[in-house]
Amino acid sequence: MSRSINKERLLDTFLELVRIDSPSGEEAAVAAYCKAALETAGCTVRFDDSAVITGSNTGNLLATLPAYRVQGAAPLFFSAHMDTVGPCRSIQPSIRDNVIYSDGNTILGGDDKAGIAAILEVVRCLQDSKVAGEDRAHPRCMRSASVAAIIRAPNNRGSDKPARSEYPSPCGRTAPGE
Repeated sequence: MSRSINKERLLDTFLELVRIDSPSGEEAAVAAYCKAALETAGCTVRFDDSAVITGSNTGNLLATLPAYRVQGAAPLFFSAHMDTVGPCRSIQPSIRDNVIYSDGNTILGGDDKAGIAAILEVVRCLQDSKVAGEDRAHPRCMRSASVAAIIRAPNNRGSDKPARSEYPSPCGRTAPGE
């Protein structure tokens, strides 16, 4: 196994994600996809109670990949939102000249499913490195990783949760506005 980004896997993940309908308030199918992918990669996954507040069909997804070799180090933190603006139902992506397009009847859904795909690939790479027992992994890759997949119900109410204090980290990536 390798800790390198697997471009084919990343592309496949992105294409699968954009085909999942996820308008604001209806992110449960994307959340289920992310939950399965993160659990397969060795994460513990839970959902918060933000669905009660926002009326969404899911809460924010919160996941952690345990550290190895660098116990006690601050985790890496990644965040992206799971919804897309309309028109976003039945997205049919296609690739022409190494560029991904929608069929013209919908948006592509890159905001922020590209972010989710990238996060899933990073977590998979971290787990691949851990499983392979690579001694030369970058020090930050041996820390724990925390992931928040945020719902964005109308007025961005889902991004008020989770509390940033749940994942204190000096280094990480959040989606714009998070």
